[in-house]
Amino acid sequence: MAIPAERIAHMYDYLASATGPTGWIAGIHDGPPETAIGLHGRGVADILEERAQFRRSLGLSRTDLPAVRHFSDANQVFLRDGWTTEATCLTFEASPCRSWHWHPCCNSIQLRAHGRLFLVDPGRFSYEQREWNAYAGQTAVHNTINLNGW
Repeated sequence: MAIPAERIAHMYDYLASATGPTGWIAGIHDGPPETAIGLHGRGVADILEERAQFRRSLGLSRTDLPAVRHFSDANQVFLRDGWTTEATCLTFEASPCRSWHWHPCCNSIQLRAHGRLFLVDPGRFSYEQREWNAYAGQTAVHNTINLNGW
């Protein structure tokens, strides 16, 4: 069974939407690295260029990526005010427990503005330190929205 080209392109849209201004991946469930990614080290500009090339390779039309996206399969939302390195980006995550790598971070948020991270979902940094794992496995550590302790 062949996967439709639009479905494959949608997966690339997810990658581009999850990429911050400097090229960091939003890191939902795990704190994001700050190193830029992309072919030329230009951060999200590289990802957008790669996305356009990918769409062309599939014979799809050129479309701009919306600044606000909800990916219902992942139950994640990405909002931004632009695609520059100084853009403000907000991510919101509400995915359910589905796999062994799940983190207790339903309703976590991350915020990046003016080239800096303000709210970070730290996730797990080490799988070897038992003390850290006991701490990192708590919902409150994941920068979550808490309503009446729920």
